[in-house]
Amino acid sequence: MKEKYEDDFRNIVKSGMQELQNSIRKHFSEEEDTETSGKTEGSGDFEQREKTMRITMLGTTSVGKTAFLSGVYQTLFLHQDEGVALRMNSKYDGEEGYTSIESIAMVRMDGTINDFPPGTSETKIYGMSLYINTKPCCDFEFMDYRGAYVREIAPGRSPDSTISPEEADKLRKQLEQSDHILLFLDAVQVSKSSDVQVRYNNCRMGMLSLIFSEVLKWKNSHVIVVLTKVDHSSVLPEDKKDNYRLLCEKAMEICTQIRSNCRSFAIIPVSAVGEGRTNDFEKTENGETMYSSHMKEAVMPAPMNVDGVILYACRAALEKKHSQLKERRNSLRGEQEKMEPSGRFHTGFLWTQRQGAEWENIGKQLIEIDEQMRKVTREIETINAGRLKSVDENYVYFRKEPEERQV
Repeated sequence: MKEKYEDDFRNIVKSGMQELQNSIRKHFSEEEDTETSGKTEGSGDFEQREKTMRITMLGTTSVGKTAFLSGVYQTLFLHQDEGVALRMNSKYDGEEGYTSIESIAMVRMDGTINDFPPGTSETKIYGMSLYINTKPCCDFEFMDYRGAYVREIAPGRSPDSTISPEEADKLRKQLEQSDHILLFLDAVQVSKSSDVQVRYNNCRMGMLSLIFSEVLKWKNSHVIVVLTKVDHSSVLPEDKKDNYRLLCEKAMEICTQIRSNCRSFAIIPVSAVGEGRTNDFEKTENGETMYSSHMKEAVMPAPMNVDGVILYACRAALEKKHSQLKERRNSLRGEQEKMEPSGRFHTGFLWTQRQGAEWENIGKQLIEIDEQMRKVTREIETINAGRLKSVDENYVYFRKEPEERQV
């Protein structure tokens, strides 16, 4: 008789627990349907939101920004090797303000060689895509504008301003949203003066520093100082020795404040055409001496390090992406750990349907993120093993690395 009562009791408890479990599952299932309506599984996944990398060129008149872009076209569009290449991004076709980089190229697809492109007369944006091992890696935009506009975005606009307040605000916003700022300095201006203050004034560093301190507020700026025209005959011979080391030291003397306050920094000497390929001259405008060049007839430009600047910036963007993925992965793992002790068997018997679905979804996201991290790591390794390796080892001066550089 006693055994019969015990069996009946166990059956009642079993039946009651089953009903309780079904009731709990139904409750959480209905709640989940309400909460997730309009959402797709993993809709908050980090990597679903690809970000376009923005690069802004900051430099004064005749410093060589447009010629630099021509060198980018020649080295990364026309000469696609070592698994890394740039291509035009068709999504920008027809959009206002966007321009094909081929329009300013000194070497065209058909082999035509042109002289230096004219200076920028209006703001232009060049949309491109970086491909690694023939697969798209990331999109990015280059913004180019008249060098004279620099003084318009610095604090204290002049009464004879050449651009509207709206245009000035647009340029400021672009700077604030930039992933990398390429700060262009004329190597001739850097080389010619032994006096640091004169060099500082000739390169307009007071105005450029104001942009960093007052417009950008030193907000996480990633800066590459692009030292242009290092091939120019007016650059002192001793400044060209040992991969332009002394020249870069002179540049560093006028960039100490920027380096101290930005998040990452490097100085890279570049030439859009290469040594000995130009006829150089000086010209004076409004009391200022500027150094210009024309290509020698029938001579093919041989750019130096311009591709290195772009790849250096792209690698930094990939390292940042890897760091963000790692943070997301650690956050998801933390969520899993919180679920584990209280979810499966709080009193030894139950893991709800909702918790099981959440656990499975987090697991899927972790698998995807791990694969994305491996992909980014392979892309970084490809960049490091190619043309950037020589630039990294021989031409990057006074580098300051962010934390994510430790990938």
